[in-house]
Amino acid sequence: MSLSLLCSNTPEGRRRKDIRYLVYDLGKFDEPTQKLLRIAADCLSNSSSTSTTSDNEDDGGCEDTGSRGKLFQHKSPVPKMGRQTYKMWKASLELSMGLFSRANLLDKPKTLHFWPLENFPDAVTTNFRVPGFDLIEFLVHFLQTYFPGLDVRLENLHDINTDDSNLVSRYHKKTKKKQFLVSDLYSQLHSLTGTLKRDFILGWTWTDLYPTEELNFVLGEASFVHRCAVLSFGRYEPLSYKVNEDLETVHGIDGDVEEDEASSVRVDGDLLWKLLRVATHETSHLFGLNHCVFFECSMNESKSISQALSQPFFLCPICLRKLQRFLKFDVKERYKGLFKVCRTLQEFYPSPGMERTCQWLERCMTFLNTENGS
Repeated sequence: MSLSLLCSNTPEGRRRKDIRYLVYDLGKFDEPTQKLLRIAADCLSNSSSTSTTSDNEDDGGCEDTGSRGKLFQHKSPVPKMGRQTYKMWKASLELSMGLFSRANLLDKPKTLHFWPLENFPDAVTTNFRVPGFDLIEFLVHFLQTYFPGLDVRLENLHDINTDDSNLVSRYHKKTKKKQFLVSDLYSQLHSLTGTLKRDFILGWTWTDLYPTEELNFVLGEASFVHRCAVLSFGRYEPLSYKVNEDLETVHGIDGDVEEDEASSVRVDGDLLWKLLRVATHETSHLFGLNHCVFFECSMNESKSISQALSQPFFLCPICLRKLQRFLKFDVKERYKGLFKVCRTLQEFYPSPGMERTCQWLERCMTFLNTENGS
């Protein structure tokens, strides 16, 4: 039996194999970042995978951060179906681009156009307390921080209600509120707005969205093929929908912003946390990231509003590895920037979700800045 085979059957060898399987080659990263990304292999420990990891190896340095527990909590067990490793993600991008144009997506600058698609009342957008921003400007600023290396451009209003576009819509049978069919929106937005096909779009509506006739609503949805995502303020407008999602409250019958609705909307920390969660999740889908089945992660699939909003704001090591390759940012600098903008938001619009995020970012930066990452 060869020495290499013997080595691959040791705990250390199996862990190296798992790391390569999940996040591939990490040689270009500094040592603390490598150690953070190597935590990916923890998800295959005690899982249904055929490989195991070493519990006493120091690559799991984030596993014990004192009484506050792990930085990354893996699924147990990790399902075999639905996995998207780094190499699977990269292969899907290359396949979608074709043999001769793959470099255009992975190795050239990327631009995201943030399009407001309807008029938002001043009570929502301009009465915003973070200095130097209105609400929409802050969302763009946050996206630029969450996705460093991405050129995020705030575009002028493009009101889809005045277009001769015949966008598919309906009135919800219980709320009697207008909803746009989200797939019809994201398939047309490049042509409606005149955006270059190679660029990405994130559209934002006041009106609610729905995915199919059989389903009530969707917070947002992205199409990797169309390079377009759309999210809606509709689920946060308090006169139309109850927090418990029972959809029994019925108000207004048209799709316009009514005066009483606009005056009733209160932009608070919880609402902002929800908007940022959905916006970053859907934008990540634009870059080819599938739903994550490995860890508790911002890219987990959700079946309800409560489930979506209970998920963490951060990416697991496997999803972080994909995003870093796509945008080529410095991992440590990204966390520093995120902590700064999250802490600022928490100061002016406190929420439990953002407070947990700030605490997590502090712990992660401590790990990355500690000698040898442990």
